[in-house]
Amino acid sequence: MDGLSNTYGISEERMWMELEVELLQALERADLPQMQKEVVHTHLFKHERWPWKQIVRPLLTQSAKVPGSMPYGKGEMPNPLLAAAPRKEASYASH
Repeated sequence: MDGLSNTYGISEERMWMELEVELLQALERADLPQMQKEVVHTHLFKHERWPWKQIVRPLLTQSAKVPGSMPYGKGEMPNPLLAAAPRKEASYASH
């Protein structure tokens, strides 16, 4: 988001808010069964941490080169939609 923010002159905060709106709309349009919709919503908007797959670091730290091997690791990051939430509430409160 940092690169897009710098390129287009839009705050990261605003971009995360717009992404949240679009994700919520996409979830509604997807017409998923209620149980699946709840699982997706919970993982996107309620979990404090998001998983992500590490590719570059494991490649760089790989000691033995195994043909055909694609090492990877798993990591976590703070959910940016939750991280932006207090700022979003504050920006609405100030208007």
